[in-house]
Amino acid sequence: MKCKVMFLFGTGFRVLGSCQIYKRKRVPAFIIVETIVQIGQKHFWLWVCIEPLYSSVFGIYLSEERNMLVAEKFIRSLVSKYGKHTIYTDGGTWYD
Repeated sequence: MKCKVMFLFGTGFRVLGSCQIYKRKRVPAFIIVETIVQIGQKHFWLWVCIEPLYSSVFGIYLSEERNMLVAEKFIRSLVSKYGKHTIYTDGGTWYD
């Protein structure tokens, strides 16, 4: 288990980071979900990728925005670690 998420306080709350929770060589598919979380007075988006058969968490990403660029960055990090697989989402426009 390896996880590194940076929280920078002071003048601003900036780039937070991704996290590799579980490493499995063969992954049939990804399910990606996102939800809003409040940390202090600010709101952030928590992106989570799970594997449907074993309910393993494959990635966590925390961002200030929810848009196509953030979704693509998270998906690219997953593809670089686990290869290309079918991705299931809630159908939000930020995945198009």
